[in-house]
Amino acid sequence: MRLDRPLRLSLLLACLGPGWASIRAEDTPTDLALKPKGLAKVSNVYVLEAEKPVLAKLKEARTSFAAYASMSDQQMTTQQLNERSTQLDQGRNELQSQMGDLNQRISEQQASSPAQTYGGFGRTGFQGTVLDSPLVAERERVRMALVEISAEQNAIKGQMPQGNELRAQGAKLKQTEDTFKATLADLRKQVDEVKKKYGDLEADDAVKDAIKEGKKASNKLRLGPSDAFLVGAKELEKAEQNFLGKTKKPTSAAKSKASNAKNKAKAKK
Repeated sequence: MRLDRPLRLSLLLACLGPGWASIRAEDTPTDLALKPKGLAKVSNVYVLEAEKPVLAKLKEARTSFAAYASMSDQQMTTQQLNERSTQLDQGRNELQSQMGDLNQRISEQQASSPAQTYGGFGRTGFQGTVLDSPLVAERERVRMALVEISAEQNAIKGQMPQGNELRAQGAKLKQTEDTFKATLADLRKQVDEVKKKYGDLEADDAVKDAIKEGKKASNKLRLGPSDAFLVGAKELEKAEQNFLGKTKKPTSAAKSKASNAKNKAKAKK
């Protein structure tokens, strides 16, 4: 009786022992050659197992940033409310000063002439008490403006954290910021380590030969990093620029361009 291929392979693995159990029927010679290097094929890309903790750390960094951004937004809102409250205080002080001045002028007007002529009906106007004075109308306008300011200040007070709550908000923001920056620092170490490993693998003749052999079956085959790793590395670089003040590293093309320009400048001299 002739055994089919899957059954024959299963019997062979059983005879070889558990150390060979990780070899799958679909493993290619390239897969088997690169597996000892810590590489596994994901789609058409051979990626390092060391990418997994980096991607997990990247997820942690995104979560940490979300917490920091939320706390930062709260702090910004508190700051804006505080600035608005200060503006309202200044406006209230000015209006109260105007109110005092108007009250004094109205009192003086009442004392000097209980009945005056206001308006412009005919040539002589009309007789009215001080209540008809433009000063009283202006005082009422100022009074209503003060009422509006008081209402807005009460609303702001209800939204702003006070005392211990305000101090706790600042402390929480500092804590989330420190956590996020520490996560970025840890992530940078992991990313650089994985990049170095890929650099070493690119220079490894055995890896190059295995990839070259694998491309005979699929031209799209390549050595990592994975797309997810590359995206994460770019996110990390932007975060470092925005939050750690790091400058963007020049690319190889930029370095070459700068070098050529320097050489041309020397040649002119």
